[in-house]
Amino acid sequence: MPTPPEPGFFDKIPLWLRIVVIVLGTFVVGVVGLWLMSGGWKRISAMLPPSVVQAIGGTPGEKVVPQTADPEGAPWEKHAGAADDVDKDEQPKKKAAKVEDEPEADAPPAPKADRAKEEADAAAAMAPIKARAAEADAAIEKMRDHPDDQQAYLDANKAVEALAGAVVRAETDALRTSALEFRTEVTAQKRKDLEEARRLGRATHSVQGTGEDASAPYLVLREAANSGAADVAHMQDGDLVRVQIDLDTGWVKVEALSGEAMGKSGYAKSHFLAPIKRGHK
Repeated sequence: MPTPPEPGFFDKIPLWLRIVVIVLGTFVVGVVGLWLMSGGWKRISAMLPPSVVQAIGGTPGEKVVPQTADPEGAPWEKHAGAADDVDKDEQPKKKAAKVEDEPEADAPPAPKADRAKEEADAAAAMAPIKARAAEADAAIEKMRDHPDDQQAYLDANKAVEALAGAVVRAETDALRTSALEFRTEVTAQKRKDLEEARRLGRATHSVQGTGEDASAPYLVLREAANSGAADVAHMQDGDLVRVQIDLDTGWVKVEALSGEAMGKSGYAKSHFLAPIKRGHK
């Protein structure tokens, strides 16, 4: 009977150990293959001499592209945000567009003859308004001198309304607009002057002499005709009042028409009130 052969080295290894070796070997081969496909082969070829790389066929999937010099310089020398694929044919167009977008130089000043004409046109447009304003001033002043003359008030009011309707003639729309704004502004002021003149025209006396008393340089307007009555307001020299009632006791009832007490009524000492002298017809 023949003798059975002696078991080899691999046969002596237990079955469970063989399985472990096979599994580990498969895992190692898979990891290495995955590493080579994900860039490991490039790293290895970088460490090998060029002749060896060329002999084994070069790096799989790699294609060498010849490099050309960039006429605009290296990428880091370009302006931030500039695209690398700018069409060189469009660069002159962009430069030309930039030149066209630049603001034009200031226009030279207008000749003296043109400026003189503009000033003359402006004066002609404003002349009727200024003439009407002067007429309104004269009528209002006459009303101040004759506050009891109803006709003086009517004439002043008529002059102000004539100013409001002054005809505006201008060479240009801009000049016409300016003249109309000037007319509106002057008319508003003359109407205010008219109302003030009418109010102050009612005044019969002005406050005088309060400055002589350093301790109380004002005239007290009181609630009643005695020094113990409560204060209504204080009036200064020059304030205008209209005397309503003279009590013949040194006290008068007045309406304040100017100053801080304007619009208030009360009693004051007649000693500090001087009659207003007005013009006559």
